[in-house]
Amino acid sequence: MPFARGQLLAPQACLLLSLCLLPPAPAAADEGNDRYSFAPTASRQRGVTLERSPHGAKATLRGAEIGGADTLLLGLRVAASGAVPRLRVRAAGLNMEQYLDAGAHGLRWFNLTSLRAALVKDVTLEFETQDLTITSLQANLRMFENHLPFERGILILAPHPDDAEIAAFGLYASHAAQTHIVTVTSGNAGSRNYAANFPIEAEHYQFKGYQRAIDSVTVPWQGGVPPERCYNLGYFDARLDTMHAQPSVPVAAFQHSGIRSLEFT
Repeated sequence: MPFARGQLLAPQACLLLSLCLLPPAPAAADEGNDRYSFAPTASRQRGVTLERSPHGAKATLRGAEIGGADTLLLGLRVAASGAVPRLRVRAAGLNMEQYLDAGAHGLRWFNLTSLRAALVKDVTLEFETQDLTITSLQANLRMFENHLPFERGILILAPHPDDAEIAAFGLYASHAAQTHIVTVTSGNAGSRNYAANFPIEAEHYQFKGYQRAIDSVTVPWQGGVPPERCYNLGYFDARLDTMHAQPSVPVAAFQHSGIRSLEFT
């Protein structure tokens, strides 16, 4: 039933990036916050004090404090005030942009890693906001020294189509020649996006799974990873627990649909 076939990298020859882990659900008291947990020894951190500027805010970072860190996350408290909230950060001619969800509020982590080359010396970071307000001038910078061996090869393991792009497009586009991508499911579950074209529910989810599976092995081409190094295992979305519990029993794509195959002829 797989939609794409081919040999995978030998496990000892690649760096495996699994995209299956999600941050824990937020507690009621911090409902708006990103609630990621960081291992105490995995990173260094320091406080950063911002000051208001005409376009948002600014802050000074000292290159000596960054040291050998190759990944930088800045925790800011923000509140969205429009439909397309965005933060742009400039440093010594380099720029990064990060968009947030409409209605975002509380602690958010912004990835400053693309500015790393500008942080070898003392530099001023300029923060420009759109539909967004920085609500606290006290921020937290987390610095990670990963030094991952990308030259050995990268295997990205994604649970659904488009997860590889959401979590790691920049990574695999920067190391396309060393990357293989494996998507576990066809992504056929969820909303009835194509209901107008497929009013019969079973046909709708069959087409959705087919369409998303094809996307999972072709979209990475935009980042330089060709289809022959992308694989979709073709498992039904949201049904892996049932399949694992009953490995010898045929499992429908959905309990109520009766779909038992997503292959087109």
